[in-house]
Amino acid sequence: MNIFKRKAGVISTAGILLILTGCLISGTFVLSVMIRDLQVSANGENYYINVDITEDQDWQDHQGNIKDIDLVGFELWATNNTGVANKFSAYVADSLSSLDSLSTRTEIEEHGILVLKDLPLKATGQTHITYGQSFKYIASLDKLKELAEVGKFKMFAVANESNINFNLDSVLVIVTFTAGT
Repeated sequence: MNIFKRKAGVISTAGILLILTGCLISGTFVLSVMIRDLQVSANGENYYINVDITEDQDWQDHQGNIKDIDLVGFELWATNNTGVANKFSAYVADSLSSLDSLSTRTEIEEHGILVLKDLPLKATGQTHITYGQSFKYIASLDKLKELAEVGKFKMFAVANESNINFNLDSVLVIVTFTAGT
């Protein structure tokens, strides 16, 4: 009977250690990137920005162990300066893509990947899209997850109407990922 109790104690202890070890080498992390004060205007074609999250400490700490990108969402504040309600969409391209700030709207729509569709802009004042609301505007979650794992990409904002002048006051991109060995 004592031998059985000892074996059960050893097995229980080993199980607890395995569980604790597993908890220490894997987990869920949140990576957030803030983009501020971007003006989208000119000829109504597009706005372009290079996005690089590889400098974020959490991304650097865990990029080699990322198992799954669980969720990608955002929180956005934008101010429409035209006084006319509008919508805009966002396209992305690989960081090595030939698309850049000189690309036309047609090139972006043909060669970029639509990731955010028809984000509304109030006619006057600031529009706020919360993190919870952001999910209904995501057009390609799989591509967003892939780009979040790579860490670098090109982004284009394209308005539905050609006469546009708005500021993206801030965009907080929130990526939730699981890392482990």
